[in-house]
Amino acid sequence: MIYVVNRGIIYDPEQAIEKLKKGEYMSPETYYFRTTPTFEASGERYAMLAWGRGAESN
Repeated sequence: MIYVVNRGIIYDPEQAIEKLKKGEYMSPETYYFRTTPTFEASGERYAMLAWGRGAESN
């Protein structure tokens, strides 16, 4: 089993989200977002997904 959490931020000074929802074109220079996925996995097969959370010490 693999459990995924995606946390992120978005910067949209010109209400980019609302414009995107309406299908309006938005220049990529007017907004940005960053996400950081976190994984929890069971079994050795998926151990590489837990890197950075203590997996390297196992």
